[in-house]
Amino acid sequence: MKLSVCFRFAKKILAQPSTVFITCILIFGCYWLFGGAAEMIGLYTAMASPAEIVCTVSEENEALFSQIISDQSVRMATVWKQSEQQINYHGYSGRIILIGCSEPYLADRFGTEGHMPSGAMPYILLEGCVENELSDEEGEKFPLDAGTLNMQQANIETTGTAVRIWHVFSDTSEALYAYTTSENYDAIMNAAVSSQNPITVSIKDSEMQDSDAQIQNGEQSDMQTMAQNETEQPENYLIQLRRGFDLNRIESLLDQNGLSTVGEQSDTRQWERMKKDGTQQILLAAVTLICACPFIWGQEQLWTLRHQPFAEYIRQCSGGDRALKKILRVCRILYMLAGAIGGAAVMAFISIFF
Repeated sequence: MKLSVCFRFAKKILAQPSTVFITCILIFGCYWLFGGAAEMIGLYTAMASPAEIVCTVSEENEALFSQIISDQSVRMATVWKQSEQQINYHGYSGRIILIGCSEPYLADRFGTEGHMPSGAMPYILLEGCVENELSDEEGEKFPLDAGTLNMQQANIETTGTAVRIWHVFSDTSEALYAYTTSENYDAIMNAAVSSQNPITVSIKDSEMQDSDAQIQNGEQSDMQTMAQNETEQPENYLIQLRRGFDLNRIESLLDQNGLSTVGEQSDTRQWERMKKDGTQQILLAAVTLICACPFIWGQEQLWTLRHQPFAEYIRQCSGGDRALKKILRVCRILYMLAGAIGGAAVMAFISIFF
């Protein structure tokens, strides 16, 4: 029997009220299947990308740490100093996270290799949506335009040192991060402890006249205590891995050697969420698609019984059940196409409007 004839007879079988119900089941099943597959593909892509771990290394564990970072899965390791500060600018304020790390890490992260500032003046690089972080007492966001996002040549004047905001990298980060070298970090923190005044920032660019801002540190007593205890406390290091697939192995290796990780790794949390969501959606898809099979089989059997003379005629013409089975096979293919197209359409609709 020709395919066109099979297709014509298959449309007769599908011209039943139950077809709408079965198609809806298949659409939901394909929607969850595509969603779960997308999550799993995203998980694989994320785990194939570089990942980072922050761990604490004491003086007696430095030799073990050196062995671990010599692992071929480790791409880079850097000292990692971090504190939370407050930046104030023209009545607008916001939280700023100051991070001290190695210059090679900065060059690699921001693509500034060979272009880092030179000279004795310390510098920081801002990363984050500045306009989303700064707000006034009434909650109004600071109105930044495209020009003021490039706050280059900005100087921070403070007792004993001066710091330059070298560049602002805007992205979708929830917080405003300030990156600098570990040496610059120590210089900034020591100046903040020795000075009773907040750090003042002078912004200069083509869009603005000279204006002042302030980075206000926390309580002076807390800062002094931290500075006094800094030499006594172990240092934090950030380990950058070539692939996220090695993250759990390196974490276990650190734990076995008494090197504790700092907090729960954000990459791990994200991967666990993606794996959980993907697994749940694939299971829902499997259950839904399996449940649709009895309905499809029942519809085929019911139609065959209701049209027994026609089914018998097809058997006689084809010399058996081969032609009838071919017609029913076309029905199933049409069901799969309808479910796949409908599932993709639902995914597109939700991604666009929600």
